[in-house]
Amino acid sequence: LVFSGDVSQENIMVALQKSIQICNLAGINSKHHFKKIYVYDAAVNAICVDWRMSKNGVNLMAMQLPSLNEKIARWLWELADL
Repeated sequence: LVFSGDVSQENIMVALQKSIQICNLAGINSKHHFKKIYVYDAAVNAICVDWRMSKNGVNLMAMQLPSLNEKIARWLWELADL
């Protein structure tokens, strides 16, 4: 999502939090769709937090993004076509 252009890290985290909240409110175990993972970045010698998501999790998160631009619109269309 960061590579798509105008989506900030803050907007991504807000979308992630909303998506997890939606799962919880709907009675769905969010751990089946959103799993925190740790990735080692040798270039900066640090461990970074990332997320492994199911297809449903990615789709739900994309729907929560507050900003929309041409790149994201095309990406959303491709997701809808899967």
